[in-house]
Amino acid sequence: MKKIRIERVSIGSIAVTILLGILLVFVSSECTQQFAALQTATDEYIECENQASELQAASDYLAEQVRLFVVTGQREYMDLYFEEKDVTRRQEKAFAYLEQKFDGTTSLESLKTALNSTKNLSYADRYAMRLAAEAYIADGESWPEAIRAVTLPVGDRALRIAVVHGLVNAQKLLDDIESGQEYFDLVEVMTCKTGCVGGAGQPYGLIPVKQQRAEGLYEADRTALIKRSERNPIVTKLLEGAMKGRTHQLLHVEYKRPDKA
Repeated sequence: MKKIRIERVSIGSIAVTILLGILLVFVSSECTQQFAALQTATDEYIECENQASELQAASDYLAEQVRLFVVTGQREYMDLYFEEKDVTRRQEKAFAYLEQKFDGTTSLESLKTALNSTKNLSYADRYAMRLAAEAYIADGESWPEAIRAVTLPVGDRALRIAVVHGLVNAQKLLDDIESGQEYFDLVEVMTCKTGCVGGAGQPYGLIPVKQQRAEGLYEADRTALIKRSERNPIVTKLLEGAMKGRTHQLLHVEYKRPDKA
């Protein structure tokens, strides 16, 4: 008959086992917490990246709608611009999320500065659409409220600007100003409905032809390497060479009132 061997377990071994178990539970808990924190940080990073991309996409979308409306005159692009700006509001929602996550950081201050610049650009966007609406949309009552009166920030001042095409519309605007219903720092009046592209000095054409002419001018400006005449080396060389000292004589015209009979 075989003898049964019984090993005795000391209290010390039991204590060591318990301590190892507690240590294992502690390490496991710490790893779980660190993994959860890492997962949360990763999710927040991905969400911040998505919101930053959304912010950029919204800015690009608004700029594209302005460009398309100015070039084509199709009302849908202007409507899409204001739908994004006033209804969808991706820029504001994305910034609100980023502000919550990065409040008080240098990154947020830089983002605020960039958004302020974007705000100033939005004034220019509305001014451009106002000009295009004057040319393309005869019924001023159907214009969005935001482009009927355009305000542009210049330094510490906010300038109110109006542009009218046609003397009839100009007279209506003057009546509103004189009655106190409107105030503008600057009013530009263009006699021709579509501006200079539809003026008397241009080949005759109906509105679609004038729109194509405007598209061609915008495309030429977009692809031009030099967009300002004073930066054109040919013009500079001419002014400093053959025309030097004679610019006023050659470029200015004086008109004399004819003697009355």
